[in-house]
Amino acid sequence: MGIKNISKTFEFIFNEIELSYKDFHKYNIKSIAIDISIFIYRALKAPFLLTDNNNKIVNHIKSILSMIISLKKNNINMIFVFDNKTLNIIKSNEIKERKIKKNENKKKIQSIIEQNTNNNTNNSDNLFKIDGLDITKEFIEKNKIVKRILSLTDEHINDIIYMLDSFNICYVFTPNNFEAEHICSHFNRIGLVDAVLSSDTDPLAFNCINLIRVKTKNKKKIINLINKKKLLDYYNLTYKEFLKICCLLGNDFCKKNQSRVGCKTILKKFRNMKLTSEQIQAAKYFYQKIKFKLDIINKNNKSFSDSISINNYMNYLIHNHNFNKDKTIKLFKVLNNINI
Repeated sequence: MGIKNISKTFEFIFNEIELSYKDFHKYNIKSIAIDISIFIYRALKAPFLLTDNNNKIVNHIKSILSMIISLKKNNINMIFVFDNKTLNIIKSNEIKERKIKKNENKKKIQSIIEQNTNNNTNNSDNLFKIDGLDITKEFIEKNKIVKRILSLTDEHINDIIYMLDSFNICYVFTPNNFEAEHICSHFNRIGLVDAVLSSDTDPLAFNCINLIRVKTKNKKKIINLINKKKLLDYYNLTYKEFLKICCLLGNDFCKKNQSRVGCKTILKKFRNMKLTSEQIQAAKYFYQKIKFKLDIINKNNKSFSDSISINNYMNYLIHNHNFNKDKTIKLFKVLNNINI
């Protein structure tokens, strides 16, 4: 979710710089940390399902592969950061609310299934088991509500890890009670990467230097670059003042306590507004610094990958996941160090 209404609050800075992957070098961005879990999740929620011969959903594989090749084509180095599966204690209230909404949506789906003949479960080859429900591909694509109960599984994560290992791309898992955005922002602050790539705005609260925000508007992907120092200077704020505004607006870690107060009013009057105990706790969580070393996998691999492992992965996609051979070969040809 990110910080509520933050793009409206700081509208000028959020919309000032729109760019594509090929523009990154113009802004001295040669390496990025990627909050990957949200991108996997959003790929799974795409309007149409891509499936292989085993009836496995592969939207996430195609989406992340396209991202990697686009970034590598433009000589951008990457570190992928995965969220820890353990419940983050400070985020427990938000998680509970999500589970309640998910269960409500599940009941609605069950009701639709009972009244609808579009979910013919007689053909087992056309079935997907989603949160315990047997649902057909046609039913999923016709009923958007089904996407609201989708969850990331170990299988989804392992699919992407296999991809990263095949390409020798760095990745890391967050420690308990830490968010991927926090680790990404830490990597940005210590100079390991030049920016954080995310669809959320939390990295700014976690004190990243540059946020590359990917969002979809009117079915079009938009990429914006937000420099935190430029934002603070433009609005004459310190980082702590900015953090207070982020907590007053509400986010995954604390609720907005004055529902009738608009974001522009908060920006004008935040100095005279008091934080709730929950908001104070969230501010402390955003502010905490990371003082331990993280185990970055594939860190010592100097090259992107050798042509053999890349070719092996390409053949794996074609033979194991029914990727179109000609299109897949064409996609992989953009990498200069691959022999086909």
